[in-house]
Amino acid sequence: MKDKKSSLLLVSSLILLLISVGLLSAWAYFYFQKKKAPVRQHSQVLTKEAAISQVTRDSLRSDFTAALTNMDTSLKNIRQVSDTSQSNVNGQIRELYDLRKEIPALLNTTNQEDLDSARIKIITMQLKIDELKSRTQRVESENKRLNA
Repeated sequence: MKDKKSSLLLVSSLILLLISVGLLSAWAYFYFQKKKAPVRQHSQVLTKEAAISQVTRDSLRSDFTAALTNMDTSLKNIRQVSDTSQSNVNGQIRELYDLRKEIPALLNTTNQEDLDSARIKIITMQLKIDELKSRTQRVESENKRLNA
């Protein structure tokens, strides 16, 4: 009877010992893997941020190119149509050319604030172009109405 109790106690002690060794080794493995992982994750985060920044910059450049193309065609139409408030139109055209000069410098930087500023300026430029287009269309329709 004593042998049975002592052997049962010995077996349960060995099982508990194996479980504790297994848990300690698993804990140590995950602890050291976690220490190594942030270095890889940090480099991956930097790589992802650089990729996102590059995609953002490329997107902004394509928006800027589209806005420039739109601006060129709009300015050709505006110059063809004579407006009574020509000085106001000339001021808006000057503002567009100023924005056109500022935006490429902002797109060449890696700073996120400059890219956000470039995005805002591109949107402003597109709005001014749309405003000039609508003004040109109003003047053209008024000229047609007066000539009819």
